[in-house]
Amino acid sequence: GEVSANSKLDDAIYLEDHKMLLDAMEAYQEAIKLEPSDETYQIAYNQFLIRKNIGKQAFLDEEKAENK
Repeated sequence: GEVSANSKLDDAIYLEDHKMLLDAMEAYQEAIKLEPSDETYQIAYNQFLIRKNIGKQAFLDEEKAENK
């Protein structure tokens, strides 16, 4: 069947609840790609990032660690 942004959001919430944060992040991003004009998904993703304290700095630190 066709994957909807709503089902991706459900996946993201499930994954987040089960501490699979990288997978959750990807699911949020997929939801946004599927419905770019609906800001609901962007807001949900932003709230996820805030909840998990994932900001630009976390990504920069992660990139530095990977590039060593």
